[in-house]
Amino acid sequence: MQKKLYKLLEFNKQFVQDEQYEPMITDGHPNEGLLILSCMDARLVELAHRSLGLKNGDVKFLKNAGAQIQSDDDSIMGSILVGTYALGCEEVVIMGHTDCGFGKLKPEVMFDAMKEKGITDELIQSLDYDFDNMFNGFSVTEDNVRKNVEKVRNHSLFNKEIPVHGVIIDSKTGEVTLIDDGYKQ
Repeated sequence: MQKKLYKLLEFNKQFVQDEQYEPMITDGHPNEGLLILSCMDARLVELAHRSLGLKNGDVKFLKNAGAQIQSDDDSIMGSILVGTYALGCEEVVIMGHTDCGFGKLKPEVMFDAMKEKGITDELIQSLDYDFDNMFNGFSVTEDNVRKNVEKVRNHSLFNKEIPVHGVIIDSKTGEVTLIDDGYKQ
């Protein structure tokens, strides 16, 4: 097994020693007042920031599989509430992307992968999880973005004065398309 973390830690030593962090020093509040929820897709790590002209400290950037809000009380929704009430976020953007792997996901695929790694049917069936919600993708990215925009807008604790936007980023070119303009609500 490769020890990938050790490679990162070795780089980090040099990064700190050379004080390469200095241009990135900022406080914890987003300079641009934005909170973006996006997919955890590896192609978006730099692409989303560069294609929007963002630098370190400009936004609160939340990521998970499929840019999903699973329920009113999940950690993503909690983070959106913290960002907007306590950390200076004045707008929220839900950012889907083209060719999303989560969009194609089905619970059966996850169960098969788990079983290959030794997770039993008995354990899966004994858990009180909403697997259909947790591991079920979507067929139309635009619909998924709109659905999650509405989840934020309609959340009972969300500040209705804050605009919630929906966009889709092309995972190859970085082109961003506005799907739902929160200013027009």
